[in-house]
Amino acid sequence: MNKKLKKTIVWILSNMAFCIVLYFGYIKGVQGAENIVNFWVIILSVVTLIVALPTETRKKASKDINPNDKYIPVWLDTIYDICIVSFFVYFSAFIFATFYFLHVIAVAMIREESKKN
Repeated sequence: MNKKLKKTIVWILSNMAFCIVLYFGYIKGVQGAENIVNFWVIILSVVTLIVALPTETRKKASKDINPNDKYIPVWLDTIYDICIVSFFVYFSAFIFATFYFLHVIAVAMIREESKKN
């Protein structure tokens, strides 16, 4: 199995798992699942911002991204992120929508930096 296919499968499975936990947490009302989602969004956002905000770490992270080695199209990832933010807004989880949106912006900053390299 080639590297691109492995990365694609990991992206699909990890995002499916997140959506399943999101579904059980917010739609079915399972408190533990909601706590997992909330915790994951905060950790994801904080780590992404730590990497993206300082110029030096953003440059290091962008060097690992090869713009020609896209295993998931940027538009698909963006649509997924917009759906997650919209989901949080729909369920009035504005704090988590904000955290996730900050993650989206930080990832976009890293992608832009990788285009410069």
